[in-house]
Amino acid sequence: MHENPKKDQSRGLNHDKKGASAASDLSEGRVQVSCMDYRVVIEPNEDGDYVAVCPALLGCSTKGKSYAEALAKLEANMAKYLASLKQSDLPATLPVIAKSVEIRA
Repeated sequence: MHENPKKDQSRGLNHDKKGASAASDLSEGRVQVSCMDYRVVIEPNEDGDYVAVCPALLGCSTKGKSYAEALAKLEANMAKYLASLKQSDLPATLPVIAKSVEIRA
């Protein structure tokens, strides 16, 4: 059964089943997304550190001594990146579509 998004009239927020929310300004035909999922890639490198990248946010990457540190640092960098886009009145990029591809060697 499909549920319709709930509307919080006091704040103008639409909540979907996944918990994401969007503030809408219907008079101008715009929707401002306040929560969005992004795919990230975290891999160990040859030095024993972990490199973390968000492919949808060009140049947004970091590294950490552990997986958890790399992820925390990347999340902080992503928040700063998106805040910078918002401050500059630039659109947030859309998440990329990722797929695993099997190549026979």
